[in-house]
Amino acid sequence: MNAEAPHKTFLFLSSDEYYLTLDPASLERNYSTSLTKDIRYSVTFGVGFEYELEKSWALFVALNYEGKGINLEDRYSHHQEHWGLDPNTGEQVLFSESLTEESTKVEVSNNYLAMPILLRKYLTVNRVFYLQGGFYMAYLLKSEGKIELFDAYGSTLGDNNFSSMSIIIDDKDKIHTAKFDYGLSLGTGITKTLTNKLYLKADLLVNIGLRSVDSLYDNEYEEAAIGGATGFNNAVKSNNYYGLNSDAKNINVALTIGVGIQL
Repeated sequence: MNAEAPHKTFLFLSSDEYYLTLDPASLERNYSTSLTKDIRYSVTFGVGFEYELEKSWALFVALNYEGKGINLEDRYSHHQEHWGLDPNTGEQVLFSESLTEESTKVEVSNNYLAMPILLRKYLTVNRVFYLQGGFYMAYLLKSEGKIELFDAYGSTLGDNNFSSMSIIIDDKDKIHTAKFDYGLSLGTGITKTLTNKLYLKADLLVNIGLRSVDSLYDNEYEEAAIGGATGFNNAVKSNNYYGLNSDAKNINVALTIGVGIQL
């Protein structure tokens, strides 16, 4: 996922909608999603068919249930000191000191019915080890976004403020997430013969999405203003949980183990 929000915004809940406010203090943050830390774990299962083209080549087609998405956590801390001249001594002194901390959690859960179409190349005579590559197509079954925000403000004056909120968006009508996804698939696998007809197979496949999954909604938003203690803040009004200016794409690694039967 490549997005400027929600990890660079503050959230304000209003009725059934929420606002992504472009807070200047948060622009210092330079958080990017991690392929190893922000993984969403899920289960994949399905059925496949392999057709032998010649001795070392085969065509493989499957229909799988796959869970994709992201599980993002970010913590931001901002420390600020206010200095000034002491009217009695004329020296620079620390008048106040403040600390702002913000924790953000974003969970995006997308579940697909996927069809990989792969070409397999067996590297051994007994057809044990193979490499595979091709493409996949997927249809979105369900999508849900969950955003949690935890704030903590503290200062030397002793006034502390703690707030939190949680927003869950069930995209039943598939407004925020594109219904179809497609991309490239690369992987490897091994087979072990059990009987004349049965064999055990372990398969590792990396799927790299080529389509922005939020392209259907296209990051649409409305400009709005939210009243505060110091006046009105500029904000955008949106229900898109992928964030502003996002280019979210699916990348997932699937490890499957199953039993096959030779027809």
